[in-house]
Amino acid sequence: MTASIKNVTRHKSHCFILNVEALGDVISTLPAMKYAAEKIFTDGRYYIMMHKQHRELFSFIPEKNVFYFGKEKHLTDLPVIVYMYDAIPENVPLSAFLSPLHMSLTDYSSVKLLGMLLPDGNRDYPKLELDSVDVGKFNLPKRYVCILPTILHKNRGLPKKEVYRISYHLIKHGITPVFLGKNTTITDTFNRASYSSSSPEAKEGMIDLIDKTSLMEAAKVMAGAECVVGLDTGLIHLAACTDVKIICGYTTVEPSLRLPSRHGELGWNITPITPKPKQCKFCASSWFVDDVNFNECNNSKQFECLEEMSADNFIEAMAAFGIVETK
Repeated sequence: MTASIKNVTRHKSHCFILNVEALGDVISTLPAMKYAAEKIFTDGRYYIMMHKQHRELFSFIPEKNVFYFGKEKHLTDLPVIVYMYDAIPENVPLSAFLSPLHMSLTDYSSVKLLGMLLPDGNRDYPKLELDSVDVGKFNLPKRYVCILPTILHKNRGLPKKEVYRISYHLIKHGITPVFLGKNTTITDTFNRASYSSSSPEAKEGMIDLIDKTSLMEAAKVMAGAECVVGLDTGLIHLAACTDVKIICGYTTVEPSLRLPSRHGELGWNITPITPKPKQCKFCASSWFVDDVNFNECNNSKQFECLEEMSADNFIEAMAAFGIVETK
């Protein structure tokens, strides 16, 4: 389904407000913003307001069009403000009925920001420019796999036992496991509770890069890996801005709503790991209810969706990619 540009009201200038901090949500806006910059606002009369830590993701937008939260900047035109998540633009009334849990993140971002679905062939994540990024200080081996072991939410984290099982299997086959990500404080959906998340300790033969890379360094490290292994997190979306193979577990959200598009194909070189048909799964994308904390488990059989996030399934997927053998 594609919406025509001519059916959407365009103004002389826009200011896109990306007041969203979750990395995956920010990356999901890249196709829409790239399309806006290159196909809609060809005269350059637009602005984008973002958090500075995300600036390098938007290399296709000139600095003169960017300003940051907490920093003043003079605007030559009074722009129409278009928010990501924070408000409903007047010219996009249907967005009031949309949810990022019930549709593709890329489509959600394009409707919220542009008032349209992107035309076919324009939904790919832009490839990051990484040639100038130096990761030599990490002394990475020739063959390694990036494992994303930190837990964003209790039901969206690779169990520590499985992290070690995957790691030791890789070592057995002469491949170094590299732990990547950051330790964080986890807050539930309604900011009612929080707890700290920590990565498993890197054992002998494993490399620990948790909290040791910049955003672009993490992307460069993943780009050079045999594959990236983890559950649905921001770093999975960052990896999808490269050509690396990805094996990703999906527990609370249907994979088709989160799979990135690369090379014109949804889920190109990505193997999704999902719960079995009769297991509890995808609650966040299938329940149309309010005031439910999807960061906790609402099932009587707690965290049943994590049962298939086992080393065996990830190892089998790596074998299908020709990276390791299953035994």
